[in-house]
Amino acid sequence: CSNGSWGECSAPKAGNEVCDGKDNDCNGKIDDSNGNICPSGMQCKNGQCKPECLGGECAKGLQCVNGICEGVDPCKDVKCASGTRCSGGKCIDLCFFTSCTGNQKCEKGVCIEDNCYTKGCPNGEKCIDAKCQKDPCTGVNCPADQFCRKGTCVDSCFNVTCKSTERCVDGKCVTNPTTSGPCENVTCNSGEVCNNGKCEGSPCRGVTCPNGRQCVDGACEHDPCLHVQCPEGVCHIVDGKAQCVDKKQVPEENPGNTEGNNTGGENPTNTGGENPNSTSENPQGGGEKDEVLDGGTVGGKGNGDKDTTTNGNKIQSPGGCGCQVNGTSGQSPFVWMLFAFVLFGLVRRRQN
Repeated sequence: CSNGSWGECSAPKAGNEVCDGKDNDCNGKIDDSNGNICPSGMQCKNGQCKPECLGGECAKGLQCVNGICEGVDPCKDVKCASGTRCSGGKCIDLCFFTSCTGNQKCEKGVCIEDNCYTKGCPNGEKCIDAKCQKDPCTGVNCPADQFCRKGTCVDSCFNVTCKSTERCVDGKCVTNPTTSGPCENVTCNSGEVCNNGKCEGSPCRGVTCPNGRQCVDGACEHDPCLHVQCPEGVCHIVDGKAQCVDKKQVPEENPGNTEGNNTGGENPTNTGGENPNSTSENPQGGGEKDEVLDGGTVGGKGNGDKDTTTNGNKIQSPGGCGCQVNGTSGQSPFVWMLFAFVLFGLVRRRQN
């Protein structure tokens, strides 16, 4: 449960054993000596690497107990440089105590992805699908009402106005399945989308993707807006494609759709040659942002009693139920006829 909303349960995976008082490799033993879990000349005790006694002798303030130097806190007066910490009176690299998995590397005790999303690319190249590639839009000059997407000029949606049952794709209004047909008069709670007349939870609800990725249909994929430069407006993802739209056209809160938005111009996350070394979230991207994992983690807002966004007619209604079908309401004609009959009888009675 996170922020009042139930989400997926992610159990930690087995890693390399380190001296921290935990069973990191899930073999049922804590800080076991299978492998070198402490630097040379030190032993792991009570989750800390402590120096061994050399010839029965220890540093000042320590005494030899069962082959290990113990006593007063050996790190009390020790100052270590950035990226290191004191253990047993010695400054040790933080990455010695950190176990990274998969395509990750350790920097100052933190596991980060070992690819161009975090390291950047040389000038003239862009990070696409975690690889440095030549920028396909280099040398491509588009008209004022178009923008470059994957090396091709595409019509912008900035000055295009569509009906409430439509949305703009590549400069043209097309049917929006979430606001048309059986979904035309359906109001969904925040974090839900209408599918064939019914409100359903978004596959991207609560999913946060790593640096340079965006959630599409529940999976973290390369952010289509990452390197798009909009001549006007902002970059907004529609059906997995980058579109340049007026900022007013972007929903203020629409975690239900697999859509995000970046401001126009170069996304500062991964420009060529730069090493952004930033957080895992796109600072200008759409969708939920909380934790980090390539497959996405759950930690978004709960729908609680938030106001709901209405597809199409922009009516606001309180949350709670899964969805609400808008319809006209009014008093029954029979009630009005009965009221008129009683009033007429009272008038005649007074006249008599």
